[in-house]
Amino acid sequence: PPRTVRVVVGAGVAGTCCAEELCRLRPEDAVILVTIGDVVKSVQHVEKVTRNIEVFDVVERPVSALGHENLTVYRAHAVAMDRLKKELYLEREDQEDSKIGKRDHEEEEAKQTLSGFKPRDVKTWTLRYDQLVVCSGAAPRGIFSSSQKQTTEENQTQTQTQNKTAAAVTVTVRDVESVCELRQRLRTARRALLVGNGGIAMELADALCRASGSATWRA
Repeated sequence: PPRTVRVVVGAGVAGTCCAEELCRLRPEDAVILVTIGDVVKSVQHVEKVTRNIEVFDVVERPVSALGHENLTVYRAHAVAMDRLKKELYLEREDQEDSKIGKRDHEEEEAKQTLSGFKPRDVKTWTLRYDQLVVCSGAAPRGIFSSSQKQTTEENQTQTQTQNKTAAAVTVTVRDVESVCELRQRLRTARRALLVGNGGIAMELADALCRASGSATWRA
């Protein structure tokens, strides 16, 4: 019988961990990781704090460090999907070097046929799957973001000014890069305002209060 093809989109912490767990739990299946970069994010030094909470370090590794035999990595953009046909449409930046792995050319060609990876046109390729996991994240909404259309030129100008001001003084925490940016800004900050009362905000407020010194923090 044909192997089950499981496709994971995104090579952040969630996507990489998901792909590696699928490889471990389903060694008989073909696992494909779709990413646009040359590095993946994974975790190390995992410590269990409570029944439901773990702490860990996030590290970046080259894609070639993923050594699972049933894993293939495609460097491409996922641009669309057809859930009825179970097809994912990809755009590859480099036509000649879009696959990363240790297998030779004949084995890679066999895997392409197995997974249903074939060209739709010059730039867009079709990848058939049995299971699709999307771990590409989402764009956060900033403080001055609005879903309403700006009807006048004056409103557009005002919104652009507000967004520019917000970007200069705010950090929206959503990934490792934004946390690093926040850490850099806090080194010279004297006052901070936290918007939100979720788990991330509460942990940050606690950490700021413990290391506040003479600074003033408001939540």
